[in-house]
Amino acid sequence: MATRIEEAYEIVSAAVGSITGRFYVQAPNQSPGAGVIYTSLRYPVFLKSDMAFATAAGLCLVLTHECDVAVENTKAFNDSFLVCPIIPFETFVSEIEQSLTGERFKSYFSNLVHRRINQLMYIPVYSPIMPMGGILHLNRISFSNIEALGLDGVRSPCWLSRDGLQHLDAALANSLLRPKADNIPPLH
Repeated sequence: MATRIEEAYEIVSAAVGSITGRFYVQAPNQSPGAGVIYTSLRYPVFLKSDMAFATAAGLCLVLTHECDVAVENTKAFNDSFLVCPIIPFETFVSEIEQSLTGERFKSYFSNLVHRRINQLMYIPVYSPIMPMGGILHLNRISFSNIEALGLDGVRSPCWLSRDGLQHLDAALANSLLRPKADNIPPLH
């Protein structure tokens, strides 16, 4: 009998199918810029138990355009860049599986992979760092500093291909640029 993680993975992998091989480009030690994935990159996380921020190190996808963080581009504020932490798929399933029973479990992962959950995006497998893929939690977009790229263990094994960037752009637009649900009165 399949585990809940395997069951969820079957649902998402069947839906992404052929895109998996076109989603990434191998680019060891790519300079920072939109679409680059880093391992062990430090970024802030909120700890509910302490009601404070701490730092974590993990997989992250860079969102900032490369010209805004280029070392040779000496302009103010080019030392920080936006990142979206990548939650390993197995970790994500383990965290939510108890709250989803029966058909709700299957429909949740179908909705996830078909981007009907606006703040989340499934990204396909990239071995060995994401053996079942990962989840971009767009409500956890944060930042890191250019100096953090020099820390031990930080490397960039790949970046998103043009196809991958198009999927990311669509997910970001759907999450961040939707019309407000509240009726906002016009200025007079």
